[in-house]
Amino acid sequence: MKIKIIFIFLLFILGLSMFCIAESDWSDPVNISNDPEHREFAGNDFVVDSNGVIHCVWSKRFNYMQVDTYAIIYYSKSEDQGDTWSEPYCLTVSDTLRRSWPKIAVDSQDNLYLVYLRDGDPQEIRCKIYNGIEWSESVTLGASNFINFDSSGHLFVDNYDRVYLFWFEGTDIKYRKYTDGIWSDTFSPYSYDNYYDALSDIVVDNANNFHCTLITAPYSNMSNTRATYCIYNYETNSWGEKTVLSNNKTTSSKLCLDGNENVHVIWAQKANNDVPPDYCLKYNFFNDEDWNEPLTIMDKDVSKFFDILNTKNDIIVFINKVLSQSELAMYLYRKSKKFFPEYVQEQMWNVTLKYDFSAKYLYSSYQGSNSEIDDSDLYFIKKSLSDSTDIINEEINENMFLSQNYPNPFNPMTTIDYMLNAPSVVNLTVYNLKGEKIKVLVEEDQKEGRYQVLWNGKDDTGRRVSSGVYFYILKTNEKELVKKMIMIR
Repeated sequence: MKIKIIFIFLLFILGLSMFCIAESDWSDPVNISNDPEHREFAGNDFVVDSNGVIHCVWSKRFNYMQVDTYAIIYYSKSEDQGDTWSEPYCLTVSDTLRRSWPKIAVDSQDNLYLVYLRDGDPQEIRCKIYNGIEWSESVTLGASNFINFDSSGHLFVDNYDRVYLFWFEGTDIKYRKYTDGIWSDTFSPYSYDNYYDALSDIVVDNANNFHCTLITAPYSNMSNTRATYCIYNYETNSWGEKTVLSNNKTTSSKLCLDGNENVHVIWAQKANNDVPPDYCLKYNFFNDEDWNEPLTIMDKDVSKFFDILNTKNDIIVFINKVLSQSELAMYLYRKSKKFFPEYVQEQMWNVTLKYDFSAKYLYSSYQGSNSEIDDSDLYFIKKSLSDSTDIINEEINENMFLSQNYPNPFNPMTTIDYMLNAPSVVNLTVYNLKGEKIKVLVEEDQKEGRYQVLWNGKDDTGRRVSSGVYFYILKTNEKELVKKMIMIR
């Protein structure tokens, strides 16, 4: 009787919790591009202006992989936080525009800056500016046959409304600055002898210093790539020493600054010697004194799609996990929740992630590709990160932490993560709605640390359970935590 009363109480608490956090769930996808022929993508980006209007650009290839390949860059906006979008507007079209990778930025006056790559001989980096009334004609900012603008192209506006454009050309990092209606000459601000350095990400702080992550390798061993960090001091007009962050072959890195301007970096590095090798995702941060010990956020199956951003109160990491050769699943990690994974959805490609500080929404645009979402269309989703849901969404205790299972709902398997901050006797058990024990997942003494358990949807006798709602309870010497999950067959 006592057990049943306790279980009914737990159900009541969980019901309230589920009600309270409903607004923090990801929204249903909204189709922005509405392309009936679902043509091949060549990049997308979006920004949020001072009025909360979302401006999105994307490029689509026509007759892809044929002699007469060309591409069109489209623009659309949303004035209701992504719920509805204007009809796509054609910004530019060219028979040589095959690899455009458009990027967009906004200044404090809500002027928009669009930069893209015009493929050809030579390749050209071009820019269009929107002043709130009309788009300007395109101007050429760089021309070469050796431009990398996909992963190494970066466009941003600093605190003084100066627009910066960075790209990688040959073996050099190039940049131009737009101030008072004029683009500066092209500069190569960064050079270290005997090393190949590809710009991976860049942000600017309140003092106008540039913080950069690079993928670096000695010319004598170009396969020995590492994630490195360096800073450009605006006052002294000089670069600092490079700090090597990774200890194995690295493919890409991202960084952000928090409210105190501490540096947070993530990178994908080789996790094993398999052929081809698997990649893990590492995290580290610098807090005015030194770098900390790297933390592994995901230990395998990391794709090239990942990002990190600051929401003032938290650090958010977005990762695509490789499920198979053609399938990906997106996961969200939050530093405030000890980087435990939150499942978002499958088949999200070319993901762009931004945070609206005014509305406290996390926004994402992406290329959708699964049975429910048409191939090669651009979609938009959002998630509320209001203060109330931040507090309620997960139970964090000084002695233990229990994450929501993922995926959820699930069929046939799901993963449960938890953490102990002290040694304890641990019991993790699955129950049905009647309070009956279904499966004991863990029952042993454990040391402090992170743990991950896979449940295959079977009970203690080996029989597969039916569809429905189940609960899993984590018990230690100090406390009990409970979560709800749903099996769908």
